[in-house]
Amino acid sequence: MHHESKQDQDDLDAYAEHLLVLDVAGLRRGHRRERIYLTLYPLSPGRIDAAIESLQRTGVVIVKGQRVLRSPALERINRLDMICV
Repeated sequence: MHHESKQDQDDLDAYAEHLLVLDVAGLRRGHRRERIYLTLYPLSPGRIDAAIESLQRTGVVIVKGQRVLRSPALERINRLDMICV
């Protein structure tokens, strides 16, 4: 039986956060959670929600109801072309 290590979980959390930032960085109105779940599939909704909450706590994204938006800081970083794929 395979057990997920703390390092594996941290890597997956960072991966989910990275994908989420890329998803909302260039969008003025952000995305609804349902759209994010579809876009970031096969990540689980629970993992995506954890990434959203983590990024919200640190001021990277803003959550308004079911919509996830870029923060002013993320908008500025994106305009400086500091976010690369």
